[in-house]
Amino acid sequence: MKKTLKYISFALVSVFVIYFLVFKNEPVEPIPENEKPVWAVSLQTAKEFKDKYNLQFIGLGQSADDKLLNTLKLSFVLEKVLSKEEIRKLVLNCADNLLNNINNFKEIQPFLAAHPFQEKNIDISIFFYRDNKRSTTIHPNICCVSLSNNFIYYSTNEPLPPHPYKTRQKETIEEARQKVREG
Repeated sequence: MKKTLKYISFALVSVFVIYFLVFKNEPVEPIPENEKPVWAVSLQTAKEFKDKYNLQFIGLGQSADDKLLNTLKLSFVLEKVLSKEEIRKLVLNCADNLLNNINNFKEIQPFLAAHPFQEKNIDISIFFYRDNKRSTTIHPNICCVSLSNNFIYYSTNEPLPPHPYKTRQKETIEEARQKVREG
C-alpha cells in the first residue's frame, strides 16, 4: 500500500512538473498598441474606484471601429446594499471620474473615435453583493445598476435561481442628474 501511494505521489508530482515546464513558458500574446492606453486608463480608474468607493474591478470591454475606441465598458462589484439615491450618485460620480480620466489621458487620445469622450461612449455596471460574496442582493434592493447609452438601468433580482430580474427601471442620465441636484 505504501509503495502504491509513493508511485501515485511521484506520478502526480511529475505531471505538475511537466505541465509547468511545457505550459508555463508559453509566450503571452502581447497587447496591441491601440489597446495599451485603454488598459492603462481602465486600471488607473479601477484603482481610483477601489480607493474612493471600495468597488472591486471585475471586467473590461470595448467596442471599436477601425481600431478607434467607440465605447469603454467597466464592471465592478460592491459588497454593500445601497438605496436607489445612493446608487444614482455613485454611478454618476463614476461616470464623471471615468470620462475625466479618459479625456485627460494623453496616450489614449489618438485611439478615441470621439473627442471628447462622452457619457454615450461609456458603459459602467455595478453589481451589489450581500456580505457572503456569493449572491447579489434581492428584491426590493437593487442588485445591479448599469449606465449605458445615455440611460441608467436599475435592476432587482428574484430570490430563487435562476435569478431573473424581477424589476428593471430606467431613467436618462440627465433625469438622474436633475434628481441628484434636487436631492
